[in-house]
Amino acid sequence: MPDAIENLTDEQAIRAVRRFYELTPASIWEGGRKPSPEYIRSLAEAAKDDAPAELQPAVAGLVNAGSAEATVAQATVARIVLRRAQAVPSFTPLVTQAIGDACKPAMAIDPVTGAFILAFLLFTSDIDLKKGRFRGAAYAVKAIQALPKELLVKLAKLIP
Repeated sequence: MPDAIENLTDEQAIRAVRRFYELTPASIWEGGRKPSPEYIRSLAEAAKDDAPAELQPAVAGLVNAGSAEATVAQATVARIVLRRAQAVPSFTPLVTQAIGDACKPAMAIDPVTGAFILAFLLFTSDIDLKKGRFRGAAYAVKAIQALPKELLVKLAKLIP
């Protein structure tokens, strides 16, 4: 499966994260409730505002879509998210299905997919591996800071 993740096009990797969200049961989320797309968008906006000044451009670059550079950066983070989720045995079938579905030509990239990538980066940064449950997004800044420095620089350059 790691080869399957690496072999995805950038657009497919991004779509796979969104599809992974759609496939996850409510039971894996904190409190047993899947966050709504609106909540995920608000989480992304809050992360942009709450991040330290030096990280705000990188967070904004991840969340904002549109340019080819943003797609490359989002796909890089999407692959990180997919690998993390795949490492949890109970999530492996969901990742496999998400990848398969993302490779179908009919699936388009939603303009807010960057917010979903950021949300899953945060959630997969704090997975309780024993229970296979997301524990929350309490470590948002730490998760972003833990990204490779060259990726943070690339993300930051996306903001004019």
